[in-house]
Amino acid sequence: MIKTKIIRHFYYILVVLLLFSTFGCLETSRIQDTEKTNLSLNNTHLLLDSNTIIIIGNESSSIEFTSAKKLQSFFFENIGEKPEIKVSQRITESTLVGKNLILIGTFNSNSLLSLIQNETEVDSIWEKSKLKGKGLLLIVPNPWNIENKILVIAGNDTLGLEAATTFFEQNYADLTSNKISVAYQDILSDKIAPTLKNIVLQMKYSNLIEKEIPIFINIDKKLTHEQINLVQKSGVSELTCFETTCIGKITVENVSNLAELQFIKNIDYGGEEGTPG
Repeated sequence: MIKTKIIRHFYYILVVLLLFSTFGCLETSRIQDTEKTNLSLNNTHLLLDSNTIIIIGNESSSIEFTSAKKLQSFFFENIGEKPEIKVSQRITESTLVGKNLILIGTFNSNSLLSLIQNETEVDSIWEKSKLKGKGLLLIVPNPWNIENKILVIAGNDTLGLEAATTFFEQNYADLTSNKISVAYQDILSDKIAPTLKNIVLQMKYSNLIEKEIPIFINIDKKLTHEQINLVQKSGVSELTCFETTCIGKITVENVSNLAELQFIKNIDYGGEEGTPG
């Protein structure tokens, strides 16, 4: 009788040890699989296929929706895939498990960004940063199914999202890391004078993106009629040019577009009367 009890106890102990060993191996395997996944942002093309979707938040702003559309076009033009855009409210658990995901937005608008925060490298300190215009680019294994991937293009506000979107498009081929933080002021062209940069940022923070401000434009040489038309198409109104300088008005939203014109040397704030400040 005693011998039977000893054998039975030994059997129970053996079963428990085997269970712990099995679960331990599974967990180790999961960690190793994650560590072996050598992901970088310029390998995004590896996750873009018919199994990939773009997810934005239910309460996405026009800027967030525009970012999603811009990235959708970028993927199609550069990689040949055009992932569908869906709102997070319509996403089921089976979608989270079965798809490669591209999450776009801010932590306030896209609930999935908050959900993955504890499961990935998304930093809660970064999320709560008091600095405005912080953007994040991140590619990691999908925590719901590590066989799939998640690409995060996000910001702690819409300016940060714009920064992340622009930085990704402009530098995609060189993004050899799996995680990059960017700031909105860093992506503003060097052609934009510091005074004007500060005004643009302050007005964007205040959502005064439709307000026109006076600007002063320096050009290397006298503008041609074709170049004047390009300046006007960039959004400059009341344009007046004198040899290699021009004055006019432009909305805050269009300042960066104007700076992309190759023949423009720099742009400064024109002051209240439309003269250099």
